[in-house]
Amino acid sequence: LNWNPNDVTTMAPNYREVYQGLCVFDYEKHYEIALTYRNLEKPFVIRNDPKVMAVVRKWDDDPEYLHKVLGDVEEYRTERSPVNQFMWYRLRGGKSNSPAGYQVPPNDETEMPFGEWLEHALDKDAKALGSVELAARVK
Repeated sequence: LNWNPNDVTTMAPNYREVYQGLCVFDYEKHYEIALTYRNLEKPFVIRNDPKVMAVVRKWDDDPEYLHKVLGDVEEYRTERSPVNQFMWYRLRGGKSNSPAGYQVPPNDETEMPFGEWLEHALDKDAKALGSVELAARVK
């Protein structure tokens, strides 16, 4: 890793978008190449996808858009972890297929309304980044 996953403030903001080892393609210029990578199941980053950019504009215009759509009643599946990392995997088929040294991940799955999830996310981000602005959004 070229960053400390436990400290999100270790890199200057203009260097936080690190894609070391991944190809970055522009949707308009490299679409066919990106499709080839996708079909080969190779990782890549794509920029300037018009559909994604339309969603970005919609969410920028109304930061509460997603909250309004998902609401505070219906519960959605989410993962939670006692640590700040979600770099785990679960084995299919139970422990009988466990390779030597396999450790059960500390994270689990739960369900909660989006509003509750958002509160947890804002609280963690506010503390990790020391952001008064984010902390003010936590109810």
